Formats: sequence, C-alpha cells, structure tokens
Amino acid sequence: MHTFIQFWTTHVAHVPDVAIAFVQAYAKVVDYSLGTYLVRAGDFWPYWNLVLEGAVMALYYAEDGSVAVPWLVTAGGYFTGTAHAFTKRRDEVFIQALDDTRVMQLPNARLQQAQQQYHTFSELINILKQRRIEQDALLDHVFRQTGGEARVAAFFEAYPRLAPLLPMQQVCAILQISESTYKRGKRGYYRKW
Repeated sequence: MHTFIQFWTTHVAHVPDVAIAFVQAYAKVVDYSLGTYLVRAGDFWPYWNLVLEGAVMALYYAEDGSVAVPWLVTAGGYFTGTAHAFTKRRDEVFIQALDDTRVMQLPNARLQQAQQQYHTFSELINILKQRRIEQDALLDHVFRQTGGEARVAAFFEAYPRLAPLLPMQQVCAILQISESTYKRGKRGYYRKW
C-alpha cells in the first residue's frame, strides 16, 4: 500500500489525508505466485487492480483453439477484473501472473466513489490511464511485427526487465512462435547491443 500512496503523492499535488484514508480503508494488497490465474474467463471479479510489483497478462482463448494476449501490464500499470471499472459485465479473459506479483485491489464501486469524492484520485486515474495507453501501445507494436524474430526483438525492447525473466515457452506462447524462432530472435536482439 505504501508504494501506491507514494506514487499517488509524487504524481498529484496536495492529496488530502482523507482521500488516502479512504483508499487504505477499502483497498487490499494481494500477492500472486508466478503462473497463478488471478481470474478465469467468465469469473465475476469486480476489482480495479494496480500492479505494484511483477506483471500480469490477459489470455483470450478463441473457439478455434487459438490464444490471443489482449494486454500485458507491468508494475505501475492497472487492469480490471471486469470488462472495465464501470461495469459489472464479466470479461472473457484469463488473467495470469507472469512473475511473482503484488497487486493493490480496490473494489470497482469504491474506485468510482473515490473518483467522485476526491479530485486528486480522479487525477491519479487519468495519469494511470495515460500510462495504460502507452503500455498497450508497446504490446501492439510487438504484435505488428510480421516476423517471429522481429516480434521477439520488439518484445525484449518493450519489456527489458520482464522478457529475460520469462521462460522461453512462456514467451513463445505469448508471441505465438516456435522455440527455434525465439532462440534466433533473442540471439539477434542481443547481438545488436
């Protein structure tokens, strides 16, 4: 919780103690181990989540058996367990921890209340939305690469702290490439440096 409050007070001026107390009263910090599913498709999980440490990704399994990664969020980014923070509609994705991950969870209803009651919280959410747009753009850039080796290089460039920690099989699954393509792409990426 301290990490969140420090981030908030660093990025938004004059955060009132009452706003901090509100979040402290309703939020909780939860730890997830590498590989843990936080949510399974169709689960009702009405929480707004800020990743304090680690990373999570969403996995969408299509009827044809293919898998897509709609988003990947690292420390300092947020995600919701519903389609978005202002609905009770379930999302059809699995959310999985890519690393040992610490998340601050705030019920969606309390997030909405905090935004209405505390201008400084609303400001923070706007800052985090901009960061989320930037994080989503990184992943979009990775998937716009037409070749597998280029996707590997773009992934390592976009996620320099996370990518080297992930097992090869995990990266292959995310990028939808073979292990041989991964090895060539990783070799090529590190040769550039």
